[in-house]
Amino acid sequence: MKKFLVVVLKYLFGLVICQALWILLFLKVNSLANSPLFLSKNKSVIKKKIFILGNSQPECGINDSMFSHKFENVALSGEPLFYSIIKARALLSDCELDTVFFGFSPNSLHSIKNVIDDKRLLNDYKKNFVRLSFHEHIFLLENNLKKSLKTWYSMTPKDLFKYKSRINGGFRPLTRTLHIKPVNNRSDGKIPADSTEILRNNGFNNLLKLIDSYPKTTFIFLRFPEHPSIHFNSGLFDKAVCDINNQRNAQFYDFSLAFEDNIFFADEQHLNKKGADSFTIKFAKKFGFID
Repeated sequence: MKKFLVVVLKYLFGLVICQALWILLFLKVNSLANSPLFLSKNKSVIKKKIFILGNSQPECGINDSMFSHKFENVALSGEPLFYSIIKARALLSDCELDTVFFGFSPNSLHSIKNVIDDKRLLNDYKKNFVRLSFHEHIFLLENNLKKSLKTWYSMTPKDLFKYKSRINGGFRPLTRTLHIKPVNNRSDGKIPADSTEILRNNGFNNLLKLIDSYPKTTFIFLRFPEHPSIHFNSGLFDKAVCDINNQRNAQFYDFSLAFEDNIFFADEQHLNKKGADSFTIKFAKKFGFID
């Protein structure tokens, strides 16, 4: 019995030591992840000074190949605002950017539930693991302990460095054309359930902190074109926009009604290739990339 207890105690002691070493490794990688040296050493030298971030709306809506020498689209389909902010912070830590564009709409300012649900957390946490701050790791652990720990235990040294210098995202053209009958604009003020926590979710608060942290960078927020059949105005969304505009180095532009014809849309929320090319020209003229 005595020998058994000794073996058990040795096992537990070894387990504690391994966990402690893992935590120290994590903290070291995490501190490197948020420094310019970490990205620059791995040949991630950022040449452009203007980037566009967000989810599938900017991903499908800005054809940066038309002005590749001016700006780069690094938006990614399904990317929550929480992770777009982390991506922006990684870019900003590597060099001083002139301008960062965020594309979003009331539908894309998701509740934090879309960050911590099981599938989303497993898909996104590993990809962004080395870029998250200590407090962001704690936030995910507090809100989904089981899946967060599963992500931790599934990580390998190879995984830790796999995403260290990779900025996922880019223009994704949609070739289909929307075919629906015109309907009345949605102007009753109702908003989707996922947008009801815009001002309370952790992602939006982090966005305002990011703006304050980089006073030399201009942050421009774009509401992307939507088909008139789903367009709506929201008092809560307007309040969120006011909070953005109150930041000294932030601006907001509403392009939600830039197009009405079906030929520019792949579906109600996304531009097709024709729409993206047309909107990219509007975008370039508006912000002085072309005359």
